[in-house]
Amino acid sequence: MTKVSDGLWRGAGKWALPTDGDGVGEYANNSHLNVYFFPNSGASTSRISRIKLERGTMGTDWTPAPEDVGETAERIAADVTNLKQTSVTRQQAEAIAQSTLSAKFQVPDTRDDNQPPSWYWENYPRQNVTEFKKASVLGLRGGVGTNAFCVMETSVPFTNPTGGQVFQTASLSDGTVWRRKSDVSYILATSTYSRDAWTDWQQDGTVGGAQAKADAVKKIADAAKTLPNGRRPTLAATKRTAAERDKAVAEELKTAKAQVAGNTSQITSLKSAKSRQDGSGLHRADGFGKQMAGGGGRGPRWQP
Repeated sequence: MTKVSDGLWRGAGKWALPTDGDGVGEYANNSHLNVYFFPNSGASTSRISRIKLERGTMGTDWTPAPEDVGETAERIAADVTNLKQTSVTRQQAEAIAQSTLSAKFQVPDTRDDNQPPSWYWENYPRQNVTEFKKASVLGLRGGVGTNAFCVMETSVPFTNPTGGQVFQTASLSDGTVWRRKSDVSYILATSTYSRDAWTDWQQDGTVGGAQAKADAVKKIADAAKTLPNGRRPTLAATKRTAAERDKAVAEELKTAKAQVAGNTSQITSLKSAKSRQDGSGLHRADGFGKQMAGGGGRGPRWQP
């Protein structure tokens, strides 16, 4: 063998027929080429590939056999066909992506299902899911029409009950809103449930109902503010007012008595004021006489 380049060797020889064997199989004439190393005392491992057999006196570079070329061409054609069948256009890829995205955000129609809390931990861990439901299937009454529908939102905080309860909110077509939550007993060691249920539905207050309650509370508060000004005086307050009034009149009469000699007009005015307050004439006060009487030509005087 003569080295032509790195990894390429060429050798020349005479074609000979097998000298032994029965001429059948690998020993058949002009049917096989035996390639081997000689002597075979080497300890290294070598690999021979891409063997080319030529007849003549001049060797050429390696080229694939004609039958190999045809076989390769067929294989390449098949690969191209498979590629065309499995490849998609840009528009098709965008359509697939859009369909996948829409499916993710589409509200699933599970109107006839009322799954237990464990189903949501298994199928929607750490997710929020919105479903289209029949109110009657969920055990709810209300809504519009015979077969009232609702939209139910479920919030699953964790992969199992150790991370918190599952909460559900159902919004009916009549505007009412209902809520419930999981009520389970969970065995963490075996990941099993001894109780897998929901609490009873509780209705939220409607907007109109909440406004009516707020208006009622406001009316009560307003009435409470005005109550002290509108209520009737108590007996104690009336007695206290009368006592203060009598004390004031007594002080005025005392002043009038001290000035009686030169202020008869003041006494007359006080008498009139006292008569208006008590509804009667002035009888006795602070040691005065019974009544005033006129006499003589020098004005009024007191009778003992």
